[in-house]
Amino acid sequence: MKHNALTLSILDKINSNALTLPTLPDIALRVKQTAELEDSTITDVSQVVATDAALTTRILRYSNTVLVRGVSTINDIHEACKRIGLVKLKNLAIGMAMEQLFDSKNKQIQIKMHEVWMDTVTMTSCAMGALEVCAKQKHIREETLFLACLAHNIGMLAILNEAETNPSEYATDAFLNETANRLSPILGGQILKQWEFEQPVIYAVEHWRRRETDESKKRIDYVDYLRLGAALNGYYGEKQDRMIRHCKSKGMFKHPDLLECERYHEISQAVLASFI
Repeated sequence: MKHNALTLSILDKINSNALTLPTLPDIALRVKQTAELEDSTITDVSQVVATDAALTTRILRYSNTVLVRGVSTINDIHEACKRIGLVKLKNLAIGMAMEQLFDSKNKQIQIKMHEVWMDTVTMTSCAMGALEVCAKQKHIREETLFLACLAHNIGMLAILNEAETNPSEYATDAFLNETANRLSPILGGQILKQWEFEQPVIYAVEHWRRRETDESKKRIDYVDYLRLGAALNGYYGEKQDRMIRHCKSKGMFKHPDLLECERYHEISQAVLASFI
C-alpha cells in the first residue's frame, strides 16, 4: 500500500522509537496517582481537583446534571466530588483534563485540534446516551466507557503534533484522514499504555476503528459501544444504519430507533452540557 508523506514520516519514527508521544496533563496525572493510593479518600481527590480551575468548573457542571441525579444544585467542588463518587471521579477528571492537550500555536493545526476534540465530545455523548437505554451489561462500567470514549481518538493527537512539527508533510485534510485511519489505533494504544490506563480502555481504543464486525463474537464489549457511539455521531456515513443494525442484532438495545428515544437525548445532552 502506498502511503502519503505524513504517514511515512510517522511510521519511520514509530519503527525507530523516535516518535514523541504526548504526556498526560499534570492535573490528570495527580488525580490518577492520588485516586490509586491504597488509602485514598474522596476528600483527597477533590482537593487535587480543586487546584485546577477549568477542571473544577467541568466537574461542578457535571455534578448538577441528570447524569448524577442530585436533588439540589451544588456549588462546592468537594460536595460535587462526593456526589459523583471516587471511582467515577477518577476517570471523569482524567478524561476531562485531556482537553488541555488539544492545543496548538499553529492556526491550521489548532482548528483541527478543536474539531477532533469536539467530535470526541459529541461521540462520547452519543455513546453514553446509548448506554443509558441499552440492555444492561454487568461487565460494562459507565466510568470505564466514559474514559474510553474520551480517549477513543487520542492517537490523532500524536498525528496532529507531528503535522505541526513537519507542516510540509501535512498537505491536505485527505492526507490527515488517511494517516488517522492507518495509524490512530496504533498510536492511541501506545499513548494509553504509556499513561498506564486500564486494559479494557486500551483494547477498545486500539480496536474500534479497525476490527471488522465479527458475527461470531457474542459478548458485548467496550468496542461495541465505541462503534455504536461513532455510528450515532455519523462516523460511518452511508454505513451508519448497517453498524447500528449490527449492534442491535447483538442484543445491545431493543428500541426501534435510538435517535427517537427521549432518554437517549436527555443523557447525551447532559454529557454535552458538561463540556460546552
